[in-house]
Amino acid sequence: MEENPLINSGTISQNESQFASLWGFRELIPESASKEGKVYKYDVSVPVGTFVEVVDKVRARVGDKVKEVVGYGHVGDGEFQSAHYTHICTNQP
Repeated sequence: MEENPLINSGTISQNESQFASLWGFRELIPESASKEGKVYKYDVSVPVGTFVEVVDKVRARVGDKVKEVVGYGHVGDGEFQSAHYTHICTNQP
């Protein structure tokens, strides 16, 4: 087992109903974040191994101009070479 695994845990749907339910949770992330302030979403595709680096760079770039930066997404469409991510930046209250 790797010392610093890329993925620590995950969930795989077993049928279409479970898939729809899981996707629904994902779609609620921006709505939930909007309760903390204005949300700016950026959809980018990056190599899976660079996800943490990308989130860290966004955090460094925006600094204290925003309340929080959140990275989330999914490993895309059976291809584990790239992933789709959305970054949410909530502005300061």
